[in-house]
Amino acid sequence: MIKYCLKCKNCSLEFESWFSASNEYDRLLKLKLLNCQSCESINVEKSLMSPNLSNTKKKIDKDISKIIIAEKENTVLFEQMINESDVAPKNIASCLVGDIFAFIKEKNTEVLSLLEFTKDITDLLKLISEDVISNKAGKEILPQVLEGKGKPNELVKKMGLEQVSDTSELEKIIDEALVGEEENIAKFQGGSDRVLGYFVGKCLKSTKGKGNPKLINKI
Repeated sequence: MIKYCLKCKNCSLEFESWFSASNEYDRLLKLKLLNCQSCESINVEKSLMSPNLSNTKKKIDKDISKIIIAEKENTVLFEQMINESDVAPKNIASCLVGDIFAFIKEKNTEVLSLLEFTKDITDLLKLISEDVISNKAGKEILPQVLEGKGKPNELVKKMGLEQVSDTSELEKIIDEALVGEEENIAKFQGGSDRVLGYFVGKCLKSTKGKGNPKLINKI
C-alpha cells in the first residue's frame, strides 16, 4: 500500500489516498481514474510523499517532485529507494534529480537499469547523513556505485575517503593550526566570523579535506 498526497487541478483541493498495486505503472493508471473528493473532477495530480512519513506530511520540494513524476520510470526508481531505506526522502530526491540524472545522461543509460543499485545508493546517502563521509566524497563515490564497482562501505575504505571524526585527533590538528596565529585568534575573539572560516579551512587542508567540518566548528 502506498499513500499519495493529491491535488485537484480543478478546485485545488488537497487530499490523500491509498493505492494498492503490484507496480507503479498500475498505481498511476488508477490515479488517472480517481475522482476529486470535492468536485468529482478526474483532473487530479500527484505529489510525492514518502509512505514512511505520510503521517507527518513531509513533502518533497514541489519543483523536484514535478521532475520525478514527469516520467514513470523516475517514480519507480524513487519509490523503491524510499521504501527500502530510512534516509530522508528529500535527500534521495535531490540526489536523484541531480547526480543520478546527470550520470544517466552522461552514460546514456536507462533509468530502470539502476533499480539493482537502489540499496547501495541509499546506503551511500546514509554515510553522508551520518557524517562518515563528506558530500563531496559521496559525489566521488556515486558513479562507482552506479557502475556496480563495489558497495559504498568498501569504496570508502578503498578510496580512503572516510572523514576524520575522532575528537582527540581533531583537537591536535586544531592546536597545530592555531600555532603562530595570535593575530587571527585575537580577531576571532573580537567576533570575526571570517577568521573562523579561515581556521576551519586550514584544518581541512591539513587533513587533506577529510576532517569533519561540523566537528571542527564545534570544537
